[in-house]
Amino acid sequence: IQATVVAEQAFLFADVSIESGSVAELARGSLLYVFDRNDGTPRWYRAVSREGQEGWIAASDVELSWIDPLTVNRDVFLSQ
Repeated sequence: IQATVVAEQAFLFADVSIESGSVAELARGSLLYVFDRNDGTPRWYRAVSREGQEGWIAASDVELSWIDPLTVNRDVFLSQ
């Protein structure tokens, strides 16, 4: 699944909490490859950015879109 940052400013965090510390700052329009989720409240997605930064992002900061997993996997996403 691909995610697009829709918040003005968003962060990838080390864990599913803002207290865990941010690992990357993301601008609106940044693309992420989502490969896991936490269904707690609020919901979080584990994702990797095009630059290879990996962490958790709040679901409210992104919009998801489907990508075909047979043609786009993590390695393909990072190479684009």
